[in-house]
Amino acid sequence: MENICQFIIENIDKNSLNTKKIKLVFNMQEQEITTISKIFKVSSEHIIAFYDTSTSFNYFSKTTGICFTGKEVIFKRKEDEVLMKINYEDFKEANKSLPEKTTTLQDIKFPISFHNLGTSYLSFDDFKKKNYIEENDELIINFLHILTSKNNIESFKNESMFPQALEKTNESIKENYIKVIIKIILDQYGFLDEKRSIKIFALMNKINVASETRYKIQDFLHNKHSSFEDLLNIIKQESRFMQFKYILISLIKDLIDIDFEDNKIYNFLYENKDIFKIKDLKEIYWIKEIIKKEYQIILDDNKEIQQIFNFISETATKNNISLNGLYLSGMTIGMSVSIMELLGFGELIKLPLIDSSKKYHNKNKQQLRLFIIQEILKENQKTITQIIDIINNLIEQCNTNTQNLQELIKLLKL
Repeated sequence: MENICQFIIENIDKNSLNTKKIKLVFNMQEQEITTISKIFKVSSEHIIAFYDTSTSFNYFSKTTGICFTGKEVIFKRKEDEVLMKINYEDFKEANKSLPEKTTTLQDIKFPISFHNLGTSYLSFDDFKKKNYIEENDELIINFLHILTSKNNIESFKNESMFPQALEKTNESIKENYIKVIIKIILDQYGFLDEKRSIKIFALMNKINVASETRYKIQDFLHNKHSSFEDLLNIIKQESRFMQFKYILISLIKDLIDIDFEDNKIYNFLYENKDIFKIKDLKEIYWIKEIIKKEYQIILDDNKEIQQIFNFISETATKNNISLNGLYLSGMTIGMSVSIMELLGFGELIKLPLIDSSKKYHNKNKQQLRLFIIQEILKENQKTITQIIDIINNLIEQCNTNTQNLQELIKLLKL
């Protein structure tokens, strides 16, 4: 059975004449989502996609259009008109039987039953008259037909579209996330060098991997039979559909950061673009540029920190790269999502992923820079502690194995 959210996300832009008017939730900023939620009277976390028909040049002015959730579609063609909400289940049977030579949407009748009101047969022209669609929106209506006539949709229900930071996910997702990265690096190079190992330890610290999970990851280094595809499938099974999409983007960013100076990972990602849902090699290029900008935060003054986040937001939006996915594991300079929230970066980047309630203070640039560096140093100290913990665990295992071996020798002598 197919997930309704997955079907909408993977098919809606294929069924629109003007794909620039379609915006999927993972490419939206917090203010956009909030505006749509308010005007279309729908919970922010349930918005999957928005078909924008507003004439305003204001980026966040989503006053008219069609809003898609997992349960219903909401029409609003005029700013002063009443919202029209239609449950997908109310489309009952959207069979379109067209004459062989007149295959236009004008000939399609959509049977829509409203609560206790029987069935109303709305044609394409009816939709036009009621301002629910425009002349160039035929394929949106066609998409509704395709959507409601699907027999393998699991169920029409709302699902939270909001991402969850990796540090807040379960240990299985964290474990296999790190294992995917290790497996790919080992497949490309045959070994983990010191530099890449340190970055992986830092990443484990950022996403708050538990000690027991780190020991499992340590064992994986000596018993790495699983393919990265198998490991990804485990993550997929453990995640909601939208969460998995964010995780794929996060993996791309972390892989590029860990192997920043080499081209092997770029080639690997492009060769496996279907698995990682990469549409264009430019996406990889722009993610690398965003990583470069993140490292500048340590060096630049406060005003430029705001400009850096503006650049990151604009770059991601223009290239259809999910900002939420980019920050699922925090920042490449060693900041977790929790630290980003503490510094007030949520106010700068405006994402559902990051709490924006704490204010960003930019009056004293030296004090802020010192605070940033202090937090990064704290994270590095935690990483060192984790490395020492793993070394101690290895020593303990060696001692246990030695004792077991000695016991075995004694038994053999008997």
